[in-house]
Amino acid sequence: MLEVTALLLDSHSRARVREALRRHARVVFCDTRTQLRTSMMETKGDVAIVQLRDKEGASTLPVVAEIRERYPGAAIVLYCSLEASDVRAIPDATRAGANVVMLRGRDDVGERMRARVERALQDSVSLRIMRDLASRSPPSVHSILECCLRGAHEQLTVERVAEKLGRHRNTLACRLAAANMPPLQKVIGWCELLVAVSLLDKEPSR
Repeated sequence: MLEVTALLLDSHSRARVREALRRHARVVFCDTRTQLRTSMMETKGDVAIVQLRDKEGASTLPVVAEIRERYPGAAIVLYCSLEASDVRAIPDATRAGANVVMLRGRDDVGERMRARVERALQDSVSLRIMRDLASRSPPSVHSILECCLRGAHEQLTVERVAEKLGRHRNTLACRLAAANMPPLQKVIGWCELLVAVSLLDKEPSR
């Protein structure tokens, strides 16, 4: 079962998280970023669901960045509203390490919430694998590998990868060949398998 730490302050948000994940995860709620840090350290949690500020009014983004650095495989979900102040902070949250955004009142119910958590898990696993591969492969293919890993759930094709990267498929083929790597279609399949295996013990049960 997943371990989820949620820094959410209002009772309605907590109730929605509790209800959506009650058969799929053990959820621990906290009020401050210090408690968030401590909970993630104690449980080596799979998922953090975090709003932008804690009970004391402090930004949670420094702790998000710390969690991302210390636990590369942790899935971090930014829980926010469509208010202008929240929307403006989304790019900073993404840079700090948030994998996905969950919008209050739209994504935080039932299957939609579970889908956002699963997407965050897939993305975090992909980034962790990419971190491992980066030290074992030349920089010229890093963008290809990251694209294939982060898109492993999309049933990618060679054409789609080339489109995402803004490069001709022949250019990508040449880069892979120069790095003594297999053709792109095989790399796509390889990345899908790596992500799937890594998710076996992380995805919430249905």
